[in-house]
Amino acid sequence: MQFYILIGILLIFILVLPSIRVPIISNPASGWHHSLMNFNYAPLTFYSNLRKYFDEKKVPTIKGMRVVHMASSHMFSRRRKYFRVVSEDFSIDVCASPYGEDYFFSYWLLERASLWRLLIKNLPFIGAGLERQFWPMKYHKMDTMQMYQSVIHAGILEVIDSITDEKGIARISQEDRKPTTKNILARK
Repeated sequence: MQFYILIGILLIFILVLPSIRVPIISNPASGWHHSLMNFNYAPLTFYSNLRKYFDEKKVPTIKGMRVVHMASSHMFSRRRKYFRVVSEDFSIDVCASPYGEDYFFSYWLLERASLWRLLIKNLPFIGAGLERQFWPMKYHKMDTMQMYQSVIHAGILEVIDSITDEKGIARISQEDRKPTTKNILARK
């Protein structure tokens, strides 16, 4: 009986873990942020506008969109609402939130990984090397990530522009529209 239980657990590890994909939040590939002074807007309305925009554009790589609640700093801290736009290999967590009298927009581009990969990655001493060996970052994946980010970034800016135009506020400058990136080949 115990043998069959062990075989069942082993099969779960082998068959199920590779198919469950989660964002690697500790290592964002890039991001963007901007504050608007003396501005206020309902975050859930902004997220609804984003959803409508991406639904209308029919972006083929988007597999799902939803509001997620994440702790601000630690497990028991206040939870903040983010809008997660998910593809097969990446997700982007978008934040729209009041900050005092101002308003803050941001997003983080995250690589998604199977639980199996995360288990291997976190093995002491050899995990990082095994991850690079079994899941190397290839040009196709980098190109896909950049295309995905470009489409989502443009959508976020277009929705923000429509809101600022509606409120008679100046649009975000060209310089402030640029996302920040890092060397995506240097995984942690």
